[in-house]
Amino acid sequence: ELAKEIYDKGMLLPEFLAIWSWSSIFIEKYCGNEHILIDGTPRKFMEISILDSAIKFFGIKNPNVIFLNVGEQWSIARLTGRKRFDDNPDEIKKRLDWYNSDVAPVIDYYKNNSDYRFIEINGEQIPDEVHRDIVKSLALEM
Repeated sequence: ELAKEIYDKGMLLPEFLAIWSWSSIFIEKYCGNEHILIDGTPRKFMEISILDSAIKFFGIKNPNVIFLNVGEQWSIARLTGRKRFDDNPDEIKKRLDWYNSDVAPVIDYYKNNSDYRFIEINGEQIPDEVHRDIVKSLALEM
C-alpha cells in the first residue's frame, strides 16, 4: 500500500524497493539459462554496483544493455499525449531534469564499460521498427 501511494503520486519508489523487485526474481527464479529483461533499472549511479554484483554472481558474461534513445522534445510530446494526472509541464520538466542528473550518468557508465555490450536504438520510431532494430542488434530470428 505504501508503494502504491508513492507510485500514484508520480514519485519514484525508494531504491531498496527497486532493487528488491529485480533481485528477488533473480534469487527465486533464475536458473542460469533464461534470458533476462530488466527495464528501468538501475535508475541511479549508486544502484549500478548492486546490479553488477548480481550479474557477476550469476556468471552472466557481457550482457546486452539496450538504450532506446529519444530526444527531449519527443519525450515531452509522448508524455503530454498520455494525459496522466502528472503529465503536466512542471512535472515533465522535473522528470527530465531527474533523467539528466541521475539516469544519464548510468547510461554513460554502460556505454563506456567493456563488461557490457551497449546497444543504442532509435526510440523515435514506430514500435515495429524499434522491435526490428532490437531483434537485428541481438542477432535473433524474427
